[in-house]
Amino acid sequence: MINTVTIIGCSCLVVLLALRPAARDGRGIIRSLFAWLAGLVLGAFGIYQSVHFLGYAPASSANAYVKFNIDRVRDNKDALPKNVLLVEGGSYGARAINYQRLENELHARGYSVMVLQFCNPGAPHFERLYTLKQFLWCIGKEMRERLNEKNVLLLSEVCRAYDLDPVAQFKQNQYSSRTLAYLQPYTVLQALHASWLCRKFDGGVELAFPLKVELIKHGLMNAFNIGIVRRSEALSLAAKSEPVFALNVKAKNYEHQNFKLSALVDELEKITNAPPLDLRWREVIESELKATGLKYHRIFFATPSRNRGDIRHLVLHKQRFPQDPFIYFESDSDFLNSLDGPECWYDDGHLMGPGVESCTSWFAAKIADSGFLVK
Repeated sequence: MINTVTIIGCSCLVVLLALRPAARDGRGIIRSLFAWLAGLVLGAFGIYQSVHFLGYAPASSANAYVKFNIDRVRDNKDALPKNVLLVEGGSYGARAINYQRLENELHARGYSVMVLQFCNPGAPHFERLYTLKQFLWCIGKEMRERLNEKNVLLLSEVCRAYDLDPVAQFKQNQYSSRTLAYLQPYTVLQALHASWLCRKFDGGVELAFPLKVELIKHGLMNAFNIGIVRRSEALSLAAKSEPVFALNVKAKNYEHQNFKLSALVDELEKITNAPPLDLRWREVIESELKATGLKYHRIFFATPSRNRGDIRHLVLHKQRFPQDPFIYFESDSDFLNSLDGPECWYDDGHLMGPGVESCTSWFAAKIADSGFLVK
């Protein structure tokens, strides 16, 4: 059976044949070794580029809604609205914001806008980066240039679990299609660097050594295209689904505690002596996004949580980065009071039902009042 290893091996043999030494001296052996390494690298790179040139991408659960967003942009290529919102985050944002309702409410406020939902439950920062880059690559150069003519807002979720551990969920999702898709060799190096930086600040999580080894294995599998044919799919043929992740029934064994969320937020807003956040690893993500050539304004946001640790993290984020635009539910007591009922919560971090409706309307008002939209 012909597979990736066979193709790479044949490529190496071809290069060796072309550069075979004339004599069995030391220089000839070294020349052969370099030729073998060159064949290995060129063969692996050639396969990777060929797969992408043919319109294939690593199979991932994110492909379905990436394709949905690609089609939305392409279907409106001649009539893109003035404002394009790219919303990226994890499960909190994915569950709490209904992108259709958000778009409709902004339309009702007089804004020409398209909302592209990239929030994905369980997605760490490097998976979100991969998803956005895949989207921008797939829409093509012409479409990227058209986007740059518009007012693009990148709405990035702030969440304790993912900010303190940039490769969160890796242990749970090892060797899954979604993890293998985004852990390309260069990304593995970035993730290891980010994890190392995290150990330097209060609450930061550095990967344990065995997990670092597993992370490197993922990178090596992608470096040498192990199983790339089996693990890839043609995006043109991939299933397409709307990025909606609504919850309707509370989590099993979840017990809703009766307290005023607004009072808890007011209490935690008074934090003054906590160690400051050190999120230098986030600069890696920012530089990669800028390298795509996309012109955007970045706004950070957070959806409500009833977890003290989550709220404390948001307060510290606001204190540490006062210069960054940040949509956060501070002092919005009327909005927070509307979320006190158990019918609003799947668990202490994820909204559902009427909670989603209230949160989406609040979010639309905050974006409209931010001053970043154009009419």
